[in-house]
Amino acid sequence: MGTSSAVLDAESRELNDLADSDIEEEEDKNATLKDDEVLAWSNNCLGRFRHRMWIFWEDPLSSKPALFVTIFYMGLILTSVMSFIIETSPEFYSEDEDKSSPFYILEAVIVGFFTVEYLLRFFACPYKLRFLIAPMNIIDLLAILPFYLTLMIGSGISGIAVIRVIRLTRVLRLLKLGKHSAGAMMFIKAIQRGKRGLFMLVFMVTFGVIIFSSIEYYAETASCTFSEADDTWYYDDGDATPFQSIPHSMWWAIVTMTTVGYGDVYPITGAGYAFGAITALCGIVIVSFPVAMLSAAFLAEYQAAKGSADRRQKKQRARCLSNFEEFHQAADELELTLVKGLDASSKTARKASRLSQAFFLFVPKYLNSNQPGYTSQLDY
Repeated sequence: MGTSSAVLDAESRELNDLADSDIEEEEDKNATLKDDEVLAWSNNCLGRFRHRMWIFWEDPLSSKPALFVTIFYMGLILTSVMSFIIETSPEFYSEDEDKSSPFYILEAVIVGFFTVEYLLRFFACPYKLRFLIAPMNIIDLLAILPFYLTLMIGSGISGIAVIRVIRLTRVLRLLKLGKHSAGAMMFIKAIQRGKRGLFMLVFMVTFGVIIFSSIEYYAETASCTFSEADDTWYYDDGDATPFQSIPHSMWWAIVTMTTVGYGDVYPITGAGYAFGAITALCGIVIVSFPVAMLSAAFLAEYQAAKGSADRRQKKQRARCLSNFEEFHQAADELELTLVKGLDASSKTARKASRLSQAFFLFVPKYLNSNQPGYTSQLDY
């Protein structure tokens, strides 16, 4: 446990050192891709319409209708998978496609919605080839293509196994939920980030399975007798050993190294027990190191996603604060303008008042001075 914790801490430090730079690079990359995509649409009515449609399908948070449509399609995916599961019940199962069956009608309606979605997204995408080779879009195509294959081939399909394989591809629709789930995308990015640990896990388990299955095979067959009549190894009591060959022993090695232990295959000799215990203990050590690296990758990806979310929140708060400051500044300018206007109007009102007072003071005197017999007080 101490060694595993040390590996986890070392891997975490190494990945966390790259987390911040990965966030910035990813945000810059996404911004560059968005700019390139914007330039890919022509600057006309159709180009702007395709741009809005692309944002509508690719960004569920771009608007309330986009979020509603995303939730609706997630419901269709879950309904399709549940229909696929229930249809395998004995009371509903049928080898032939009954077009009047409620399951077939429901499947046709759901495939119709998925087809419309795929065609609209293909119409709105800026780069057609990039759209066709994208992994999630390939999954979308595989989710609807089997239905149309069965329609085109019809009764020409030979063999129940082919029909079952075509039906099995319907479960791939569950992968469509991945592009709408932040947790699923985090899982995929964590696997990409921890690919070294994943490669080490596969290599070490494969290496251990070959080594320990070989040792266990020879340890068990050392107490057995080989019968050339039926090419089988038998214990002294006449029972056949489950460790008939190294490939037969590999199943036991896998379940023992991973500490699953189904109990369907187990040794009965003393040497088999001894090497089985060694296999179980070595399996814990072999699996713990790569799993620690994968755990560190998940932790680093979680911190990176959290840091990216915090950055977005800070940007939103900064944008809101900037808008508030701009509003406050505009309000101050408006208040200053109103004050200046009131000052100007008050000055104008005072001037008008003085003019009116002068008018009512001098005009009557002027009119009276023109009358006969008027004597001004200034004459005295």
